[in-house]
Order: sequence, then structure tokens, then C-alpha cells
Amino acid sequence: MKNQILYLTNIQDCIQAIDNYTHEGKQAFFTNKMMQDAVIRNLEIIFDSLAVVGVVGAVGASRCINVRCEN
Repeated sequence: MKNQILYLTNIQDCIQAIDNYTHEGKQAFFTNKMMQDAVIRNLEIIFDSLAVVGVVGAVGASRCINVRCEN
């Protein structure tokens, strides 16, 4: 249970980071490769953490992210 709380806290931190990174809006996101990479990495961390706590399957959890950037 203690480890699950750590992973859930990590998920919450990642969600907050994504919110902070994307507060400037869609246009800023699509024109900033570093911001896109940061958001994608945080989504990967979220899916990996969800796999550890048993919410999603561990195999290929990071593959659940399907990013399609359109301007």
C-alpha cells in the first residue's frame, strides 16, 4: 500500500506538471517541441505508474499514448 501511495503521488505530480506546461494553450504546445517532449514523457510516467499499481496492464502501457499533432 505504501508503494502504491508513492506511485499515485507521482501520477498527481505528473498531471500538475502537464497542466503547468500547457497553460499557454494549444498553439504554444504545437510550436514548442521541448514542451511536447515534456508532456509526452509525463504521460509515459503516468502510464508506467498506473501499470505498477495495477490499473492498466504492464505490458506496453507506454504504448497507450497515441500522439497526433495537427496544426
